[in-house]
Amino acid sequence: QAGDAQSLALRERLGADAVSLARVRMNMARTLIEAGRADAAQALITAATAARQQVLAPDHPDQVQAPVLRLLSAVALGAAEDVASNLVVLRAALAGAITGMSPLQQSQVELAIAQGELSLQGTDSASEFAASAHQRRTQLFPAGHPMLAQSALVWASARWPLAITSKRRN
Repeated sequence: QAGDAQSLALRERLGADAVSLARVRMNMARTLIEAGRADAAQALITAATAARQQVLAPDHPDQVQAPVLRLLSAVALGAAEDVASNLVVLRAALAGAITGMSPLQQSQVELAIAQGELSLQGTDSASEFAASAHQRRTQLFPAGHPMLAQSALVWASARWPLAITSKRRN
């Protein structure tokens, strides 16, 4: 996290463009969410979203990152209403509201939807989205890659939620 903050400060001093600064803020937000500090990620997501909205078209593929992070943050915070509203946004993105997404971006959206659905107990839907994300990632990454492992874990959690939950308790 300190490295991300230093990267952001350096880019700001060097006059980096708004999109580059937004990318760093989004990466910092993702790190905070993964570290269990979803509440601290909110300001970064908001700042990055505002910058991207001023520079990028509404259907630009990079616009999908904010709702992905908002959804993951809502899942981490247990905010079911925010999960549901961001699921709507991400489903619309996959349906064409966001154009030109790379296979990696599509897998990130699908995986976020799966995690959101899991948090709302939608295991059938979660399993479908996680399977799709994992399939995309198997085409992108070699066996053992962390992003492939991440999608496999979410897919397994969706297919066997009770088994995964009970193993975590033990």
